Amino acid sequence: MQLALPAGLPAGAYTIAVGLGATSEELAITPSIVGKFELAHPIAQNASPQHALAARFDQQIQFVGFDIHPETTPVQAPNQILTTVEAGNTLDLTLYWQAAAPAAESYHGFTHLVDDNGTPLLKVDQVPGPELSPATTWLPGRTYPDTYRLNLPEDSASGLYWPLVASIPLRTVNCCQFTRANLLHLSTSCGSHRSRS
Repeated sequence: MQLALPAGLPAGAYTIAVGLGATSEELAITPSIVGKFELAHPIAQNASPQHALAARFDQQIQFVGFDIHPETTPVQAPNQILTTVEAGNTLDLTLYWQAAAPAAESYHGFTHLVDDNGTPLLKVDQVPGPELSPATTWLPGRTYPDTYRLNLPEDSASGLYWPLVASIPLRTVNCCQFTRANLLHLSTSCGSHRSRS
């Protein structure tokens, strides 16, 4: 049995106790100590996304928010973030995932930057989460950042584009028909424009 330690748990000595009961009061009366352990380093706090956005793709993986880091300063617009990016520049989009339950299989994530018609300007696919940390290693309750570097083509047409993200079981990558259930439009838009030469 594996115990997932909560984010932010301080370093120190801890006791493991088990009990049997129908209520928390009953469990507190007769716990049995089964072990002790020393936590040498504190458990890191969960990362907090700049923009919270809750969505669940299946019973195991949920999306909790995102950060967007362009090479230029974002411009605020009503009810959304408008990020202006020069064609040929880079936009870093960090997605934040949590495991709702222990994942039994690996996942494949993608971010597409699409226009009003859903036509992609660019596509970036990768295994979601930190490097060398596939979803099968994620602990429930912990947050895992997943950064996509979006390099806008030099010949990008001026206009508005939206990030479209998804995370699907790796075994279904070649056969999955994407629907509204496994696609998510982020509540941000990217204004791309070409500089005059």
